[in-house]
Amino acid sequence: MVNCALRPNVRLAIDLYCYREKEGLENDTLTKDDWSELEAIHRFLEIFNETTLDAEGCCTSLSKVLQDMDYLLSEFEAAGQDKSEYSPLIKRMCDDAWTKLKKYYIMTESTEV
Repeated sequence: MVNCALRPNVRLAIDLYCYREKEGLENDTLTKDDWSELEAIHRFLEIFNETTLDAEGCCTSLSKVLQDMDYLLSEFEAAGQDKSEYSPLIKRMCDDAWTKLKKYYIMTESTEV
């Protein structure tokens, strides 16, 4: 849905609708900063989409899952950095996600396969 809303013609239609129907939509109309935040969130969520697609299928192995976990950990770490494009809220969420994923990553080392 976010992907669709970010298409230029759809975004324009949303903005136009909110402009025409101002009454009652004051708190729901997206500002330029809101659109920028939504674009950043979309770019970040695309990482999960790609990783999920990569891990699908009957031929996925534990080593592939660990590679995907490594990739996600590095993306979380980069997104949580002060110089990243993400808002403070998303950075905190990335830090929390990194902590949780790292916990499960470490658990894989003690699992017999």
